[in-house]
Amino acid sequence: TREWNKAKAEYGITDFHFAQFLANNKDTEFADKKKWNDVRKANVLRRLRSIAFTHSIHAFSCSVNRRDYDEVFSDSIREELGGHFTWTVRAVLGFIENWREKQQIKEPIEYIFSTMKGKPKREIDGVFDGALKIGNALHKYGIQPGCHSFRDMREILPLQAADLLAGCVYQADKVRVKGMAIPQYVADTFNYFLLKDGFFESKNQRRQSLARIAAIDPHLVVPESRAPKPTPKGTKPNQSRRIKI
Repeated sequence: TREWNKAKAEYGITDFHFAQFLANNKDTEFADKKKWNDVRKANVLRRLRSIAFTHSIHAFSCSVNRRDYDEVFSDSIREELGGHFTWTVRAVLGFIENWREKQQIKEPIEYIFSTMKGKPKREIDGVFDGALKIGNALHKYGIQPGCHSFRDMREILPLQAADLLAGCVYQADKVRVKGMAIPQYVADTFNYFLLKDGFFESKNQRRQSLARIAAIDPHLVVPESRAPKPTPKGTKPNQSRRIKI
């Protein structure tokens, strides 16, 4: 938190929100495209990703195409397991279980989600309530009563670091699924985490894998590992011009 606040102050950022930052959203502090150009954004991400990596133990991500999920899994399965977002939460809990076992971790984990309301929040509450009923949730997932909460990312700064990583995963999936070009600095940031040996487990679930899972047991998660790839085609910052940052 100290280092993140220091970096925000140096770059004149009040609150880092990846989607606003990337899109120069109107009515946000990143709206000025001349100020928040590609060079400045690349410098910010280099600084923030270094802080996030230095002060983290391990990173996980799981992603699924919402349309694939809705079309492959029946209404009854989705009713039981929740929507695509909740299903990926379940998947990440499975990754955490394997990680805890390999590292022989016994301590509980505090799970903090960015503030949300409505159905997604109710589904996530249901995931953790259900885990507590299995009897060995503490051993498997580090789950105990009261271990998960929903907090404002403007106050809990590590959530901003998680938002950065999640945003890069989403952009990388746009390259994989839709063949879209993304900014070079975003691709570089995704690969920065991915290439840190043993640090980042990033999984994506393709439609074919979902179909196999649906035919066997929709409670299973058989993720397809991402292999490090060359930087996706994107827009490289223009280094030939001097830009005041």
